[in-house]
Order: sequence, then structure tokens, then C-alpha cells
Amino acid sequence: MTSYTLALLPGDGIGRDVMDEAKKVLQCVEDLTPLSLTLNEIPCGGKYYLETGEEWPKGSFEFCRDEADAILLGAIGWPGAKTKDGDLAGGAVILGLRSGLDLYANVRPIKLYEGVRHKIHGEFTQVWKPGQVDMIIIRENTQGLYHALLRRSADKAQGREPWEPEDMEFPGLEGEVAWDPRPFPSRKRASDSIRIRSRPTP
Repeated sequence: MTSYTLALLPGDGIGRDVMDEAKKVLQCVEDLTPLSLTLNEIPCGGKYYLETGEEWPKGSFEFCRDEADAILLGAIGWPGAKTKDGDLAGGAVILGLRSGLDLYANVRPIKLYEGVRHKIHGEFTQVWKPGQVDMIIIRENTQGLYHALLRRSADKAQGREPWEPEDMEFPGLEGEVAWDPRPFPSRKRASDSIRIRSRPTP
């Protein structure tokens, strides 16, 4: 039997509700497959900060880095929860994981499966055909907006112009995605910092 250790970070608000449902799915996976899952739930976020003065318990990052095979994060952000320097309480959880584990890609697959109903405006409505909904959105997690926050690297040290995107690869997605050649219809240079990936044409 293959065993995996998961770090669960429910966070704030709806993140806790999402995590409750995710745990049900993980239980089904464990019941129906030969996998053994050890779930370690770590409190964190803005509400936790208001209650304890910490964004997450000491040693949490080290556990995620050294012990966990996967990390499942709910949501971060609680009304009025700010650190002493005015930052979002809980932000250290997200930015700490991104920078400390080099999680530079936010991969969001979007696929509609046959027989799975989807809800629009509170009602189940068949709007799209399953074969027409199949895409992958990849958003950068450490550059652009986050570059100054993370202090990940200096453009000058890497020999890049300030706006030049970093060439990144996405292990495990070879042959699954390709750059969308369409121009980005937004502000000047937006296409230099934001790219859309789609499944390559066969």
C-alpha cells in the first residue's frame, strides 16, 4: 500500500468549508483505492492570527517542506485581520509557501465531464457541452505583482529588463499545454506578464 502525508491548511471563512468537503473526497479516495492518506490539519490565517498572534504555528512551514507529500490550502483572509505592519494576516502562509518551496506556477485545469451537471445562478443548467470545455490556465505565483513582496531575485542580477517574463517550464504538463498565440487585448505589455496556455492542437 502506498502512503502519503498531506498538510491541510483550512485557513479562513469558506476555506474551512471547502476543506471539510475536500476531506470527504480524500476519504473516498482512501476507501476506493490502495492509497493510505495521513491528514495533518494545521490552523492558520487571519482569524487564527487574531486569536493567537501568529499566522500559523511555529514549525508549520518546516512540516510542509520536509514531511508533507502534498499541501491542500483553503483560503486566507479575515475581516480586520492585519499584522502589526499593516499586511494581510495570513499572507505569510501563502507567500511563505510560494517563495520557500518555489511554487511559481498556479495550474488551474478546467474541464466539463459528461454527466456532471453545472450550476449557473443557483440552478442546474446545461450551458456548455462537455467536449467544448477543456482548458488549463497557468498563473505565475512569484513574479510580477509578487516579485517585490517575495524578494525572490533581482532583474539586474539575472540580466533581464524589469518587465521581461522569466522562462519557466512546467514538469508533468509536457504535451498538455502550449502558449496561446493570440494577442492580449489589454494594457500595453500585459501580454509580456500574463500569458494564456491552452491545450496544443493535435
